[in-house]
Amino acid sequence: MRTTCHSNHRCNRRDCPTCRWRYSGRVARRILDRTQGHLYAIEIDTALHTFADFSVWRVESRNLIDHRRRACRWWRDLSLAVWLGKDGRVRGTASLGAVTVGEFEVAVGRRWPVTLRAIDPATVREAVYRAIRPGLIADVGSGRGRYQPLKFAVWPRCSQHSPVLQSRENAVPTWIEPLPLIF
Repeated sequence: MRTTCHSNHRCNRRDCPTCRWRYSGRVARRILDRTQGHLYAIEIDTALHTFADFSVWRVESRNLIDHRRRACRWWRDLSLAVWLGKDGRVRGTASLGAVTVGEFEVAVGRRWPVTLRAIDPATVREAVYRAIRPGLIADVGSGRGRYQPLKFAVWPRCSQHSPVLQSRENAVPTWIEPLPLIF
């Protein structure tokens, strides 16, 4: 017996439009909070047919992006949130930051054909919603469950500030002599 979703009861099924809309809203807020620059709907023709293939592809993609980030600082602002589809393609959203569309297509297109379509920040939620619709997203066998095994996300790399340690010569002494009082 399936009940409808409401604020006190969520079914968390991938085929439930209410739960899918809520999930796409959370992902869209995360994307908009962490990214800057132009946003794109992305489709990568990967021809993945098993979850083992998808796991291997995630490692290869992460290695490709990390290699580019080490070689060029402009790639550090790149973000990507994609989900595996039934047809073996990967769909989702991307924010390229300072990387141009041509540079991204050349780097990623060497391994997998890429299609990018510019989207407005106001329509990010709809782009995520379209990427995870039940007829398009891969089926993990169970009606219940989340999108984590089907998702690959890369977020912009934050600059890490290490605390500056003071040397003994420049350190403030722990005991400061009081000033004399004159009456």
